[in-house]
Amino acid sequence: MTLPKKGIDISGLVDKYYESGPSKGFTKGQIVWIPAYYSNKDNIVIDIDVASDPTETHLQAFLRPIEKKQNFFPVKNLNLGSDEYAFVVKGKIRPAIILVDDTTHWAKSPSENLALCVPLFRVYKPKFLQSFVLKTQAFQYRSKFYLPPDSTCGIDECVARFELMQSIHQFVMKPFPNENKPIMLTDDFFALLRIQMTKFLDGIVPEYETLEVYGQLIIEEALKQGITF
Repeated sequence: MTLPKKGIDISGLVDKYYESGPSKGFTKGQIVWIPAYYSNKDNIVIDIDVASDPTETHLQAFLRPIEKKQNFFPVKNLNLGSDEYAFVVKGKIRPAIILVDDTTHWAKSPSENLALCVPLFRVYKPKFLQSFVLKTQAFQYRSKFYLPPDSTCGIDECVARFELMQSIHQFVMKPFPNENKPIMLTDDFFALLRIQMTKFLDGIVPEYETLEVYGQLIIEEALKQGITF
């Protein structure tokens, strides 16, 4: 089933939005599946009573707010120190764009394959008004970035949310839509995303004027088509 599109088609942004990704490994600009976690506003943790079974064979555990946690023993099976917590967070496996991929260095682990990713959210549901999608497409929300649909790549119309960027271990990432057909943003389209992200991070980029010009063209075209905001 083809979902109704809420953004508009307009020339002049980039010649092409998506292209094939690498056959092995991952790279910046690639779309991947990640475990996307939601912010833990409730601060719930798993309170594990190691004292009930020091062998850690059958442990009692409770879900409690962090301020009501009763046990502070290290949990060897989880590699959990006495000053660490097993937070309970909601999440969803969703597509995301790799912003930065690098082998990082840390005192305890000289080589960590981590990637900074921005998750993507489909906008087909009625709660996503067309005006919201068009304003996102026109770069009016600096924390958002619009991605048009492409059925040949398996990509639905969606929005990237910079405020939900997160670090992901490459071990748990998988190519989107699958390993046989990895997809990534073209260099030109990824460059627009980076400009928007830099603006979100309060960076100074002269190229942002380009996005403002593009955005105005999008709004003008939408108004010509009779779309109201």
